[in-house]
Amino acid sequence: MDRFILRRITARPGTAKAALVERVAPLADDLKPWLVATPIVLAVRRRPRSVLRAWLAIGLAAAASGTASAAIGRDRPGAVVRDRAHAADRPSSRSMPSTHTANAAAFVAAMAVDDRDAAVVLLPVAAFVAWSRVASARHYPSDVTVGAILGAATGSVLGRATAWLARADPGQ
Repeated sequence: MDRFILRRITARPGTAKAALVERVAPLADDLKPWLVATPIVLAVRRRPRSVLRAWLAIGLAAAASGTASAAIGRDRPGAVVRDRAHAADRPSSRSMPSTHTANAAAFVAAMAVDDRDAAVVLLPVAAFVAWSRVASARHYPSDVTVGAILGAATGSVLGRATAWLARADPGQ
């Protein structure tokens, strides 16, 4: 099923779909979405604690994802989609789970703890990051699913723990 979905989402080279993927997928690379979202959220929502919490969640999710990826050791899907358009870069890290997706889910989940409106607005951005990882043939759909679960759990737990600590601190 994983390979079937991967082949349905990826595109044949030279098609309009491939051109679209080649243009938009790099927008989700690295931490670009969250580097853009941070000043916007700070300007509009004025909740620096939420943004700090979201960045801490990214750090935790990246560490957890990297550890899981090394332990699982799944290869990237390149061989499965040789006849499909690929991302320009070829990551050398393991595939499962998707760290980019884990980071995206962690950011949104941590924001949701005390700023649900911002999290709702950012949710499509996180979905775009997840889609881009599969569409650019960097990950299998299950890698993205596991990354989303890992990131959402990390962001939610960290977000709730730090919110609880902030409320429990009598100096605040």
